[in-house]
Amino acid sequence: MFDRAEVSNFHLDLYSFTLFLNDIFETVKATLVWFEIRVVAVEYKVLFKEHIYPGWEGDGISALYLSQLCQSTSSV
Repeated sequence: MFDRAEVSNFHLDLYSFTLFLNDIFETVKATLVWFEIRVVAVEYKVLFKEHIYPGWEGDGISALYLSQLCQSTSSV
């Protein structure tokens, strides 16, 4: 049937393959998390762009919105 060396080599190959699959899974998971962070960042950027000064060039939050945000968070 099988001798011990063949069985041992099979277990090592199976273990190596399992580690390989785990590495692939971790890479895919990290990539998905990175894309999710990018999507959330773009959503917040669009949200904050609604509160910039009219005619002001660039990204940022208006002083009025920022003060309202600070007041609402400090009152909690």
